Amino acid sequence: MSVRLVPRAADQAAFDAIASELIAGMLRPLPFSSAGRLYYEATVGLPETEPSFMILQSGEPAIIVLCDVVQRRLGRFGQPATWLELWSGQKDKMDEARSHGLGELKRLMTVHSILEAEITGPLPVASGDRLLSGFLALGFEPETAAVASVDLMQPIDVIEKSYRSRFRSHIRWGRANLSIATISGPEATGALDLYRLLHADVAGRVTRGPESWRSTGVLLECKQGRLVLASAEGILVGGLLVLDAGGTAYYASGAYRREMFANPISHALMAEAIAASQIAGRTRFDVGDVLLGRSASEKERNIAHFKRGFGANIRAGMTYRLSSAIEKPAKEKEL
Repeated sequence: MSVRLVPRAADQAAFDAIASELIAGMLRPLPFSSAGRLYYEATVGLPETEPSFMILQSGEPAIIVLCDVVQRRLGRFGQPATWLELWSGQKDKMDEARSHGLGELKRLMTVHSILEAEITGPLPVASGDRLLSGFLALGFEPETAAVASVDLMQPIDVIEKSYRSRFRSHIRWGRANLSIATISGPEATGALDLYRLLHADVAGRVTRGPESWRSTGVLLECKQGRLVLASAEGILVGGLLVLDAGGTAYYASGAYRREMFANPISHALMAEAIAASQIAGRTRFDVGDVLLGRSASEKERNIAHFKRGFGANIRAGMTYRLSSAIEKPAKEKEL
């Protein structure tokens, strides 16, 4: 048989080694990287199971699906799972591989009694796309997913000229009026403590537990991320955290004392984070998801406007969502 299923459970180390080499092709690579595993396991907890699998076509990897299951939800650390297509052979053979992948996905949903699922895959290539029609047949609803990113292979002056003109004005103001530093390596521990306190103060509450912050510190110390801090007259007024997933730097979080200034301060920190990520050898900077369309709230539209001002490159995919009409048990509702 030309098509073969290879579950992750057959050889976890070999499977994970193959997956780690493919993260650059994923729309959202962080949850699927070794750094992301450390961060998310400390932040959201260990998954109940990881039924990831690969479909081989003619002996070559054609499809890899990376997912986990928590409380009857299929995704990846609370975010969408990924369906990544690797083979560029004949369409009929690729459709055969897709059929087997969809069949395995259907089996997993039955075995694990899945109530909710989110999976991000490639955009449909035609109206009769086998993947799209297959997800629809399983009851999933498709929605376009988009991520704003910066190509770090360009010279930094070219990158900064691509920023929205008003953003460039804000960046110049921030560089002239704030003391901005980028920290990565063993010295990051003390800086992260300052950022943690700033984050809680700006948010008005503690949003992450100590294990999550501890894992972030480990990644910064290993130079798998960087922290950008801004101060004015000796007072910490802003911070921005970046985590790395292979060659991609990811804007993870930010906290800013916006009320202290007439001008926005986040723009200069973002520009510094992008430049520092290029110096660190990363090839792409993901500013984050861009939510548009009629379903986006005003806040989401404003966030999208900010991200697109830096990340002019929009990478797109399709996220398939399933929300079962089956009512969850009362105990699960309380969690």
